[in-house]
Amino acid sequence: MALNLRVVGHTDWGADKNTLLKLYRALIRSKLDYGSIVYGSAKNHILKQLDPIHHQGLRIALGAFRTSPVKSLYVEAGECSLALRRQKLLMNYYLKIKSLPNNPCYNTISNDPSSELFDRSNTVPPFGTRTLPDILNADIDPRRIDDRYEKIPAPWEEHNITFDLSLTSFKKEDTSEMVFRQEFAQLREKYAAYKEAFTDGSKSEKVAAASFYPKDPDKQEQTRFNYDSTVFNAELEGISLALKYFKRKRILRSVIYTDSLSAIQALQGKILKNKNVARIYNLLAKMAPRTKVVLVWIPSHVGIPGNEKVDELAKLALNQEIHDDKQVIWSDLKLKHAS
Repeated sequence: MALNLRVVGHTDWGADKNTLLKLYRALIRSKLDYGSIVYGSAKNHILKQLDPIHHQGLRIALGAFRTSPVKSLYVEAGECSLALRRQKLLMNYYLKIKSLPNNPCYNTISNDPSSELFDRSNTVPPFGTRTLPDILNADIDPRRIDDRYEKIPAPWEEHNITFDLSLTSFKKEDTSEMVFRQEFAQLREKYAAYKEAFTDGSKSEKVAAASFYPKDPDKQEQTRFNYDSTVFNAELEGISLALKYFKRKRILRSVIYTDSLSAIQALQGKILKNKNVARIYNLLAKMAPRTKVVLVWIPSHVGIPGNEKVDELAKLALNQEIHDDKQVIWSDLKLKHAS
């Protein structure tokens, strides 16, 4: 495989550094990753036999000398050592298993034996015992992982939600705020018979929050997450808050305005591996059969009053006390700091 990289990386007509690195990661590093969760428990002197493969691939991709220090290869390629990569993959796998109580490995890592049983240097600890200290050192509390089961709706099931992305036809950098407000006014007139709500999510360095703002200002609601969360999942939580409100009020026709295009696209594409997306579809299934929900994208920070208000509520929620013990989705904790 290294020989193939040399051919593709010919100095006269070959691929550039970025292309070679992509080929290395797709064709060689992926094979080193495969099964590393299992073989990662081998002795260090055995695992080190894989390092020359990693280093040779990086040297070819970078066009580096044989004498170039290994650490300089890592810096230039934006890579880490195989040992660190195996540690990262193992931690991600641990977090994923902790979110799946039906997985056969769940009880194994949740009821792990005492680490003192494996203090002897010639004894390799099991997966859970070996990984938990690294999880805690990364300032991750496994007890905060959302392990609630969510039914995955069948792909052929129809749901009472439609999507309106008509405002995406206007490029924000080429469209004035006044035009956006005029277009929004026409949209609002189109859905005049619908009960409306605005939703938003916000994120600071460590916490995230979501809010929704209906026509009735006394019914506005916001919530703060007590752990790391992405703004994407905060936006989905805001939509969920609005749907719960409409469900409680037994409102049959409702429209939700949000400035999160990624959240709408995830719902439109039924990305059900995300628990918040699955949760929203399960919530829709529990609403009255004749219920109709429209999810509309609107641009942010163009002076639309409802959007500005809900954005303010979400930012205020970042500094509130935690009332709802939100659990974080494992993918929000997924380690992305290493390549």
